[in-house]
Amino acid sequence: MKKTSILLLLFLTIFCTVFSAQKKYVFDDTQLTKDKFLLISKTDLNCSYEIKKRISKDIKIVKSVDMEERTVFGTNDLLIINRGESSGLKEGDMFSVVAQGGKVINPFSHRSLGTLFLKKGIVEIITLYERYSIIEIKDSCFHVYLNDYLIPYKSEEQVVRRSIDYKLSKLPESQLTGRVVFAGDDIDLERELSAAGNIVAVDLGKGEVSKGDFVLFYKIVKKRLPKIIIGSGIVIKPQNSNSTVKIIDSSFPIEIGSYLTVLPEVLMTDTDDNKLPLIKDSKNITEEITATEETFDFTTLFPLDEYKLKDKIEEKFLQMKEFIGSKKEFVIILRGYACSIGGVAYNLELSKKRVEEVKNYIVSKLDIAPDFIDVYYYGEKDTPFDNSTEINRRKNRRVDIQVIGR
Repeated sequence: MKKTSILLLLFLTIFCTVFSAQKKYVFDDTQLTKDKFLLISKTDLNCSYEIKKRISKDIKIVKSVDMEERTVFGTNDLLIINRGESSGLKEGDMFSVVAQGGKVINPFSHRSLGTLFLKKGIVEIITLYERYSIIEIKDSCFHVYLNDYLIPYKSEEQVVRRSIDYKLSKLPESQLTGRVVFAGDDIDLERELSAAGNIVAVDLGKGEVSKGDFVLFYKIVKKRLPKIIIGSGIVIKPQNSNSTVKIIDSSFPIEIGSYLTVLPEVLMTDTDDNKLPLIKDSKNITEEITATEETFDFTTLFPLDEYKLKDKIEEKFLQMKEFIGSKKEFVIILRGYACSIGGVAYNLELSKKRVEEVKNYIVSKLDIAPDFIDVYYYGEKDTPFDNSTEINRRKNRRVDIQVIGR
């Protein structure tokens, strides 16, 4: 009887190992949202760029009150504008300061999206004359210059919602997909790579998206392999031909041409408790992608403050190579983490070193080309386990390895 029990236990162990190594690439339930955050702030609304056909140019800044030889102005400075009481203005009227940039062309359709306009801050009329007014800069986030324009200020509500946790999510089906078509920091300064907190323009406009809609940025590794989600964003301002989107989070740089999809509203249901809503896409997520597509997953742990791989790690990597050997197409996804001991910047760098160490091992020891490896690192952010206990902190000093193949 004892011998039979041992054989049964051995069989179950082998069966579970084989099953876990050959499991199907299926996402039945995927956590989508986290705690609520201020996702669109007053700064996002009042200090971002818009790409539109035109704005009213009737009102502009013409002089400084102090008459000094100044060309740059900021918060609390007093300026003179070229319109007054005869134009219907009143003391207390609020305006946005706007600067005009150049024409913006969609780099893929080669059609004009409009002209770039940068909102620099808020001003208020404090003294009124018949043909002129004195304004005070109440809040500025960019330098204000003479000849900048004023447009009526429209107060908008900030957006506080649950943010998106896209780690390991399968990209949900959506009819609304687009691409990033512009990114910039200032009126004359375009940006090649964007990350969390940056604003980009996408080729979806009014009628397609609304303020507060969530988008997921994704990367196409290979045509026949699943799309990898690399970030999330929220729509700030839709225009006729485009919309400005704030990047909430990204595990990979967002660049011109990055793909995105609009998250269907049916998947975004806020709850009052701490239970996280789940993505439920009845059309696709509960179905297998293909009969031959599979994943192989495992984790390698690291000691505190270390990133070098230790001995006795070969077995799992050799199993991974054997798994790859049976596939015609594959991609290796590495995700690095760190515990919360140390500074945020330090832990981000540490997780990067860990994931690069694993990548170098795969390239050098397993003879796999680096083109097949995607690397992501998060530091102490969005760790698989809570960092409140030492046991969990040990589990968070890790690199998760996932191979998708067919």
